[in-house]
Amino acid sequence: MSVERPKPAASKSPESNPQSSTGRPTDAVPDVSLAPLKTIGWSPALEESFAATAPPGTVPGRVARIDGPSALVLLDGASTRAEQSRALEDAVDLESQLGVGDWVAVEHRARHETDAIVLILPRSSALIRRRGAQREGELAEAQVLAANVDTVFVVAPAPQPNLRRIEREVAQTFASGAQPVVVLTKSDLTEDAAVAARAVAEVSPNVPIHVTSGLTGAGVEQIGAYAAGERTVVFLGASGAGKSTLANRLLGTEVLSTGEVRAGDGKGRHTTTARHLIPLPNGGALIDTPGLRSFALYDATKEVGQTFPDIESIAEGCRFRDCGHVAEPGCAVLAAVEAETLGVSRLEAYRVLGRELDYELRKVDKQTELAAKEEQRRFSRSIHKGAKKRRRLKEGG
Repeated sequence: MSVERPKPAASKSPESNPQSSTGRPTDAVPDVSLAPLKTIGWSPALEESFAATAPPGTVPGRVARIDGPSALVLLDGASTRAEQSRALEDAVDLESQLGVGDWVAVEHRARHETDAIVLILPRSSALIRRRGAQREGELAEAQVLAANVDTVFVVAPAPQPNLRRIEREVAQTFASGAQPVVVLTKSDLTEDAAVAARAVAEVSPNVPIHVTSGLTGAGVEQIGAYAAGERTVVFLGASGAGKSTLANRLLGTEVLSTGEVRAGDGKGRHTTTARHLIPLPNGGALIDTPGLRSFALYDATKEVGQTFPDIESIAEGCRFRDCGHVAEPGCAVLAAVEAETLGVSRLEAYRVLGRELDYELRKVDKQTELAAKEEQRRFSRSIHKGAKKRRRLKEGG
């Protein structure tokens, strides 16, 4: 189904060094090519969705970067700066939280410095993490890291892969609706890359693993194949993992800044400070994300089981369906640990993620309960004020 839509107005291009919401300059936006939208994932299905839901006079676009109140949006052969409409800004649901990679409807505003984003199209996937609460007692917020992604590259350095972090990032990727792929970088810095790959395979069964080097280019071609067919890939990992170096290899040029890691602990500086969506030279798009110091799970209870298929399979032999694998009689999982066919560290990782999700669910339930009580109090106060006002009017009359 084709859509008759107006041609985009002259691009309201971002400055080379845009301002953040605090007024401070952010790192420069990569020089994105003004490619047709179909080369970065626009499809007949999206066209049909846009035709059915977008307001008249709007054009489709894809969010490439968010800088405080405004976003860089790629249009069909152009780009613009746009801000969310008041309706989207006031919405509190996760579907209305703008994310890099979102497909949106953009309305041109001739008398404004920015255009307006008036609609976010339904997402095929959404990579989300739980962002820590800013104050004690406050509920942690969900943060959309990337939207409409086909493959998530869980990036870790081959010399020092953090297996526990890989497990949780793989679990969240499954929850997002995208396909996880573990990418071990910096293979040129170790002679034990194969050993690291085997260790990762043990904690991420059935997940593809690639060993790469951004310095030599080893394994990069295989990584690039995931973007074939105008698909979108995203890099996820800690600072210093080599995400930007690998991204530059795929882009064929030094688009993203890179930095050294500390020799003492292998940790790096945040050379990427904002998420970018960048069209790839041969079609498709990549999203580079800042290094995250921590990665808290969000709504991934089922996917924890998908990340630990070995334990889930063994658990089918437990005597009790709700076995917690702690001290229950007839526990097949504990028997496997005793027989050394399942590692203690693997079981502990499973328990840790399970406890984390249970804790977050309890916090959500408590917050929902408190919100309901507060709404009831507001309603009661409103009724009381109305009754008091009517009494005054009656007495005055």
